[in-house]
Amino acid sequence: MNRPLPALLTCQSSFSEGRSTVSPRRLVRLAKERGYSAVGLTDWCSVAGAVELCEAAVEAQVSAVTGVTLPVLFPAPPRSKDPHEVFPLVLLAKDRAGYALLCELVTQIHLSTPDGLPLERLQEAASRGDHLVCLMSGRQGFPTVLGERKEMARAVAYLRTLRQSFPFELYVQLFHGAAPNERRRLEYLRGLARDLELPVVAAPEINMGAQTEYPLLDALTCARLGIDVEIPHAERPRNDARHVSTPEEWGALLPFPDALLNAQKLADVCALDLRPERLYAPETKLRLFQTPQEALEERAFAALPLRYLPDTRPTARTRLQQELATVQTLEMAGFFLTAAEVMDYCREHGILAAGRGSAAGSVLCYLLGITLSDPIKHNLLFERFLHTGRASMPDVDIDLASSRRDQVLSWVEARWGGEGTGEAMVANKITYRLPSAVQDLGRALGLPPELRDRLSRALGRDFRHLRPHRAREAEVVFAEVLGEAPVKDALLSLLEKIEPGFVRHLAPHSGGVVLSASPLTHYSPLTRSSGGIRMLTFDKDDVERLGLIKLDLLGLRMLAALERAREEVMRLTGEWVEYGDLPDDPAVWERIASGDTLAMFQIESPAQVQMTARLQPKNMTQLAHQIALVRPGPIQSSTVHPYVRRARGEELVPDLPEPLRTILAPTHGTLMFQEQILRIAVHYAGYSWPDADRFRSRLSKTEDEGELDELKNSFTAGAALTTGAFPWEAEEIFAICAAFKGYGFAESHAHAFAQHAYSSAWMRQHHPAAYLAGF
Repeated sequence: MNRPLPALLTCQSSFSEGRSTVSPRRLVRLAKERGYSAVGLTDWCSVAGAVELCEAAVEAQVSAVTGVTLPVLFPAPPRSKDPHEVFPLVLLAKDRAGYALLCELVTQIHLSTPDGLPLERLQEAASRGDHLVCLMSGRQGFPTVLGERKEMARAVAYLRTLRQSFPFELYVQLFHGAAPNERRRLEYLRGLARDLELPVVAAPEINMGAQTEYPLLDALTCARLGIDVEIPHAERPRNDARHVSTPEEWGALLPFPDALLNAQKLADVCALDLRPERLYAPETKLRLFQTPQEALEERAFAALPLRYLPDTRPTARTRLQQELATVQTLEMAGFFLTAAEVMDYCREHGILAAGRGSAAGSVLCYLLGITLSDPIKHNLLFERFLHTGRASMPDVDIDLASSRRDQVLSWVEARWGGEGTGEAMVANKITYRLPSAVQDLGRALGLPPELRDRLSRALGRDFRHLRPHRAREAEVVFAEVLGEAPVKDALLSLLEKIEPGFVRHLAPHSGGVVLSASPLTHYSPLTRSSGGIRMLTFDKDDVERLGLIKLDLLGLRMLAALERAREEVMRLTGEWVEYGDLPDDPAVWERIASGDTLAMFQIESPAQVQMTARLQPKNMTQLAHQIALVRPGPIQSSTVHPYVRRARGEELVPDLPEPLRTILAPTHGTLMFQEQILRIAVHYAGYSWPDADRFRSRLSKTEDEGELDELKNSFTAGAALTTGAFPWEAEEIFAICAAFKGYGFAESHAHAFAQHAYSSAWMRQHHPAAYLAGF
């Protein structure tokens, strides 16, 4: 009886651009369903899927193996035209040090040697300790390719060279591609390994979830190669063999006990969860023997009497102590000191800067001068920003005067930078939308450029945000452009096979900067975007899960205008305008309420002008609500019209049961902010704060009906236990929360924007010439 294959060690995901049809998360889910105990991800020149792999593996209770497939430059024969020949090798990390080596090697390829990794560099990395496992890379690996060419002597020479660097961790990979003479190829590879006394490992090459995805894999490969499906190419997949089959089926195709045993051994040896148990902060400036927590507490308590009057000071002190206790539990004092140091630099150099986002809900951030809005005054929720169950760095978005953002970034690089270390931008995962998928797959199907462009433009009118798997919803547009040509159905069939959130490529984030005291290659490879920006290969969420500090340093033109206006007022009158401490002026509110909001931050669009005239805000809270109202989240959840009618007294607020009445009272019984979803999850459905944050995050991102049902069932069960809500009542509340999943503000973010809006209105009211000249 054949043994089952215990683990899939050499899988590629969508992060191997154009080489796979499956995401790391779906790969893990399929492997778990089939019965594997471990999954290894070995993407092409990338570990960008490693964090997603680890997170999914923990949820599925399987082991995660992190690796990479690298093109390596081997010396070519003497009479060859080129000095090197490129063959791929698979490297698996045995520990964190091995993972850091993988990041260094990928960085070398991205930044220095794009044609491939010099063999000498691989040998140098292997000499730094027993941290890596090396496998011959399947169909394109040199043992297979040189064997087909009858160049066995070269294959033997390369293996002997590699064995000097990997004396105990070099394996000949056995795979089965369901191609002619596959059995003979397997016997050749086993014989080669036996002659050189090398172990073999059963490691099928996987880059599809199911056999039905073969046409999609072929089309994506053609799109990557710049050819269409009518043109043969050696890199195109030959058949549908590279899918997640069952352990028994793979065991029958690779029935070698030693190879199966070694697959289990490597799965055990290389099991690695990259997510840290604690968070890491860059070095901060401290006195001798002073800890970061002591420095943070000293600075915060010193600022308390300066920012709070005696009547509110006890409440602020209690809140501050609670926040500091959370910071101490998470060992995150260095994070806050780092953000404060950036703000100190801006103040010292007259650069207008202000924190926003969920950070505005923190009294600590307010006292450190990171944010300008008082969270006590506006009842902002600290738990949206930080709680003891959080395992990633919180968001601190710092708006900078756009004209001086480069100055701040240069200082950050000088302050924390170094060779290959210090700071870099985080990546954005650019996922397929329908028009971009049409361009790539249409090219592979041989669709002429002008036809692809016509179809993309037509889809862009009403379906530009649609995911490719929902392409049938736009079938009328396909029929309009392509008629009944056979390519229409072929294209729609391929589009439907692209899973939601499928990554097309990586691009730099607009403002996310990662800071680290250690070399960044300990955590991620570095690369450069097409625009020359140095960036990591992880997005902001993955960076947070790795425990790194990320600050969003965003250039804002309005702050540049306010900064120039303040300098002009200073030059003309000698008055210094402190934007964080402007007086409450009825004349300013009267101008805003009139709808005369030209050149005012966030409230000058036609929709906001109309909303201003209808709501006529009279204070900062009402202004924050107005700014947050004209956003996809409130619009999709049908919040706008009920809020406006109730705010104007034209409609009664519905009588809601507690705790919903209290939670939604400030927004007239409507759901407007992310913090309200958190409060509902905690006080209505009985979640803990960490679970509520995860609920909110998953609810905002999921497009999978199965996951949505899972969230709904958990929510309704929790509501029944906590408040005694009937299932249909809880489902109605869940539906309201789910409808809010579009882009909606955190309440603290809205108040930070309201501060900028009021500043711009105040300057236009009191110093119009200087303000408008600032633009």
